[in-house]
Amino acid sequence: MSNFSQELEAPVKISVSGEITLPAVAIVSVTYNRCEPLLFLLSRLRELNYPGELFDIYLVDNASADDTVARVTQEFPEVRLTCSKENLGTSAGFNTGMRNALANEQKYEYIWLLDSDAEAEADTLIHLIQSMQLDPSIGILGSTVYDPDNRDRVVATGLHIDWNKGGVSLVKTGCSDNKVVNNVELIAACSLLIRTSVCEDVGLWDERFWVYWGDTDWCQRVIQSGSKVCGHFKSRVWHRDWANTQRNLSAPVVLYDDLRGGLLFNIRHNPDGSLAGARHLVLKTYFKGAMEHLTMRGYFCRAFDEAIKDFLVGDFNRRGMNGAGSIPEILTIEEICMTLENLLPNNPNIVVNLSNDEQRNNVQTVLPQFFSQPQWKYIQSDLPGLRQDFNTNYPYFRKEAVQLLKLFFKQRDDLIITEIGKPHIYTIMAARYTLMIDDSGKGFLQKNNTFKGVVNMIKTLLKGVKTAYIDLPEAYRSNVSLQEAVADFGSSSQISEVGRSGESKLL
Repeated sequence: MSNFSQELEAPVKISVSGEITLPAVAIVSVTYNRCEPLLFLLSRLRELNYPGELFDIYLVDNASADDTVARVTQEFPEVRLTCSKENLGTSAGFNTGMRNALANEQKYEYIWLLDSDAEAEADTLIHLIQSMQLDPSIGILGSTVYDPDNRDRVVATGLHIDWNKGGVSLVKTGCSDNKVVNNVELIAACSLLIRTSVCEDVGLWDERFWVYWGDTDWCQRVIQSGSKVCGHFKSRVWHRDWANTQRNLSAPVVLYDDLRGGLLFNIRHNPDGSLAGARHLVLKTYFKGAMEHLTMRGYFCRAFDEAIKDFLVGDFNRRGMNGAGSIPEILTIEEICMTLENLLPNNPNIVVNLSNDEQRNNVQTVLPQFFSQPQWKYIQSDLPGLRQDFNTNYPYFRKEAVQLLKLFFKQRDDLIITEIGKPHIYTIMAARYTLMIDDSGKGFLQKNNTFKGVVNMIKTLLKGVKTAYIDLPEAYRSNVSLQEAVADFGSSSQISEVGRSGESKLL
């Protein structure tokens, strides 16, 4: 790895013979309590098929509470580590790392953004560099993302934006006819290479996007500047999709930030200047929120409400994310069983809907300590009930609705135990109480009330319609703070801005 005092040769473009002279690259990553995945990534970066003197690693630690700082300092002294005193979020974290790189005496021709839990291979970077050097019109180039649990399965080679629906769709086309890059509208920052010149032209990330949509906004600004955004079929990384971790005990934090950022992005960049994408996003969100009242996760709706409320007044502070969506009290299984002991008979009928063997074994071990003769029932996660994908295909919906109605006339069990990430709508009618647990063995208990759940579902649907067709247009027309946020592509993102004083230091 290169030292601070070393002077790199000026990056050289393609020679007359067609050979590529490799340029200097700044690798930037942000981490928060991801010690082991980060250390694995850093070990893989040491194995890159790229000259060590031509790249430097800039890591921003967002006030991790684990051993990240100590272990990186000890095991990877070549890493240029910045320690924040608080969690800056993804956008501000990447901005801090990029400012450090751009302020360095060494002139990097490229910046490579990597998620701290991504896994790169030896040729990941060289493939990106070669294609960028051959095509100066490309401003951003990203790797193909693979599933770490099914290593041959492609997750995406970039993404496209559905402007009418306010969402994104994965690009999964393969390499054909010697075509190794493909034009897209978005490259996720789990592996994103950008030209320094383009970065200086469009500025850094808009820090109004705390965790999500910052890379989406950045890519659109690059496209609007006249450069292309592309995905590379041969450059590979392995990375888990954030959506797969949405529905857990910390889901309100994710849902809040995703919705607030998605609304800002869609209104700011929609090509026809309409509210179509934002309106559809609101309706879809509240439809899902309505269904969550029947999965015993109605607290998700509080996160949606907070996100909408803050967005409509143009409030993009971080405090909203930290306080969004209060959830029921999280307890251990033992603590929950102590409560259940006073609520259930000695021989309760207990329905177990868990796909994780460890969770199931833990429940079977703990509950008999509190109840003399529990009557166990085991069901599979594909039994009747609208599942978390909320399939609205009419024949499917009709069949599921009939099965749900039948449950109204069946005697309820005493308790149903299910996973926080995979509850079904039928759980509200399966038992008098629902216990939801996560992989850590903790969870929360709620009393089921079908009538109340249905009423709240209807209220949420009506609120969604009002928000989409009345509140959203009115706020866009009249709220100055919201108008300024939509029009301003991130004054806080400019490269010349100095990092927050006292919040971080370079080790």
